Amino acid sequence: LFMHGGADTFNMLVPMQCGLYDDYVAVRTDVALTPGQLHEIATEGQACEKFGIHNRLGKLKELYDQGKAAFLSNIGPLVQPATAADFRR
Repeated sequence: LFMHGGADTFNMLVPMQCGLYDDYVAVRTDVALTPGQLHEIATEGQACEKFGIHNRLGKLKELYDQGKAAFLSNIGPLVQPATAADFRR
């Protein structure tokens, strides 16, 4: 998936059932999603055992559950702009 433009990634994948959720709510305040607005997924080896995918991304959750999608987060800013062709190399 190569997304052209911006995305509010902090509301795409949300920590759940751990202290990071409290931090998320404190920072995101009125735009923070509640657990009822998220599709819950289980993880291993992460800071939280549960995360939530935004409720409008049901297909992404389905792909994750099938092992056909994964999340990479906190990978840092780009040094220079990238294109889809850069990722195909």
